[in-house]
Amino acid sequence: MIATTAVPVRRTVQTSVRLPLAGALAGPFFLASAIAQMLTREGFDITRHPIS
Repeated sequence: MIATTAVPVRRTVQTSVRLPLAGALAGPFFLASAIAQMLTREGFDITRHPIS
């Protein structure tokens, strides 16, 4: 049997702030990329082509 040791996970304030911030920015970035596609792609119709 192989013995393993647990390594403690260090959570810093930066990690606690960065992850929710990245999640909060992901939605507007996704929406902006969808709007860019609507404006630049020839023949793109939002009623026929999903953005996700």
